[in-house]
Amino acid sequence: MIRKEEIEHLAEQALDSDQEFLLSVSVSPTAEIRVLVDSVSGISIERCVAISRTIEEHLDRDQEDFSLEVSSAGLGTPFMHPRQYEKHLGNPVTVVLKSGIRHDGVLCEVHEDGFSLTVSKVLPAYKDEEGKKHKKELRTETLHLRFEEVKSTAYRFDK
Repeated sequence: MIRKEEIEHLAEQALDSDQEFLLSVSVSPTAEIRVLVDSVSGISIERCVAISRTIEEHLDRDQEDFSLEVSSAGLGTPFMHPRQYEKHLGNPVTVVLKSGIRHDGVLCEVHEDGFSLTVSKVLPAYKDEEGKKHKKELRTETLHLRFEEVKSTAYRFDK
């Protein structure tokens, strides 16, 4: 039986440690192997093929038949690795917290234990206690979020 840990090890060896990183590995009971990788600068189809061949060289089809798929994370794929946050600095993202609160903003900083997000809110027009009218206002603030409080983060496609 092909073990997930074995595939993770082979995949890590096949990656360029400076730029590329492993996101996930799954091995089904029917030996369907799926490897998801990413890179600071993106991963080409050719690079996925090369990683797949490197992994396959170390597996024996005579011992166990398997299928192997190596792919890159798409833009809509939720972030799985802290380096994906670094890759998307300055980009619009949608963050859903474990509490259910959703924030749309721009990823502006990545820390060891979390990240910062710049969000903009439109405050509606209002009258104060003295009856003075105030126009609606656009306010920008920076939220500091810890990875542990985030349910998902994904690149946001602006309209």
